[in-house]
Amino acid sequence: MALLKKKDTAEYRIPSLAEASPKFAALVQKRADLHALQSKLNGELRDVQKQIDAAGDKGPRVSPRIAELLGDEADSAPMLGKQATDIRAKLADVEIAIEILDVG
Repeated sequence: MALLKKKDTAEYRIPSLAEASPKFAALVQKRADLHALQSKLNGELRDVQKQIDAAGDKGPRVSPRIAELLGDEADSAPMLGKQATDIRAKLADVEIAIEILDVG
């Protein structure tokens, strides 16, 4: 009856596209990196927005040079606003890059 016994064969496994194509694997990694950067930038934007909200409305905003001439502390809100604008611009760029990878 030895003829009817089946041979043990190794399980056949089809590799994923990322395993088969280094180019595709690099794109998958790039996409993951962009999503991580997007998450980091969103966190930074939330932190800056909290700082802006905490600063509140302390009257009219003046530039740091004018505040120095008046003997007042420089208002951090304009600098925080610029920082928030810069982060939003980076976020927009990252979102466009992710869209390009998703479509391509």
